[in-house]
Amino acid sequence: MRLHALESLSRAHREAGHFGRSLDAALLAVAGEPLRESARREAIDTYLAEGNTVEAVRHFVEFRRLLREDLGLPPRPRCAR
Repeated sequence: MRLHALESLSRAHREAGHFGRSLDAALLAVAGEPLRESARREAIDTYLAEGNTVEAVRHFVEFRRLLREDLGLPPRPRCAR
């Protein structure tokens, strides 16, 4: 429940234009479960919304690396958009 709440909070803050707060919530969700695609997607979407494309790509590359190393899987297409 905590991760769902953090993701929802991140989304709400992003939609309100509060990117710092959005990113804080998203990164707390990522810290709670580093392989959770929806948490990673919230962080990436926030980076993109604030115009920080390089950070969004960096975050995605790190996520892709973790998935490959830990699970031997690529990200799902929705996350890799």
